[in-house]
Amino acid sequence: MSDKKAKPSFKKRFLMLVIIAFFFLVLINFYQGFSRLREKNVEIKRLETEIEEVKDETEELEGELEYLSSNEYVEKMARQELGLVKEGEMLYINVGDTRY
Repeated sequence: MSDKKAKPSFKKRFLMLVIIAFFFLVLINFYQGFSRLREKNVEIKRLETEIEEVKDETEELEGELEYLSSNEYVEKMARQELGLVKEGEMLYINVGDTRY
């Protein structure tokens, strides 16, 4: 028997190189997928925040629309803008300061 350590054959070295290359490709693919997943999660959180803001704005506008459609608002505008009064009421007009 020889004291020399046997060198791995070309096939074994090539197979080892292929396995290592495959491992690195899988690792790179995993990292890219993980990065995309993290980016998508950030985008989802941004969109969820935007959705909440739009919902809040929608509720506010619906409340405003409800008020603007109410009889109370219509009467207020009729009195302010058109000077209308109910039967039995008197209209007072402030002519302001007449000094020049």
